[in-house]
Amino acid sequence: DGSYVRMTNSTLVNNSTSLANSFGAGISMQDSAELELFNSLVSGNSATIASSFANDIHLLSNATGDVAASLIGDINKTSAESFSSDLQFNSDVITATANGTTPTAANNIFSDLRRNDGITFTHGLVEGSPALDTGNQNFCDGFGITEDQRGRPRDDGYCDNGAFEGIEEPIEETCFTVPFPPGKAVVFCL
Repeated sequence: DGSYVRMTNSTLVNNSTSLANSFGAGISMQDSAELELFNSLVSGNSATIASSFANDIHLLSNATGDVAASLIGDINKTSAESFSSDLQFNSDVITATANGTTPTAANNIFSDLRRNDGITFTHGLVEGSPALDTGNQNFCDGFGITEDQRGRPRDDGYCDNGAFEGIEEPIEETCFTVPFPPGKAVVFCL
């Protein structure tokens, strides 16, 4: 239908679909649609019915896709299982797939979804993640992206891939106890 999607500094991870004939649990484009993906992280997605190919990014029916300064996939899938072969990659794209440029396990790229000092839950980047400082600062500057999803500045001169800037920091849980008679209690932790 000629749709156009540009995604910059976006994180699409750990999504799944089990619909019949479904592909691309991260991104699925078809019918001459056009995708541009910059400084983004697309990994750990699974289309359970069609799990043999293009689980993270799937292009169908003349859809096109250009990817730059992004990290795609994880070591649990080959490149064919992670993304469509007709995606156009710039040289700065990291494929973390089993046969990719930087094979990396998903838990060595991003953390579980949780509250990381923002108003929405995020997947933080873990120490040593290949998504750290590998985005293209020109995309952040050119598209006016000065903060990550949490509102933290992207000001160290090196944009990270995805919606999260920097390494996830440990968060102390705040807990409180509500006593109930006789001698019982419920503990809530945030």
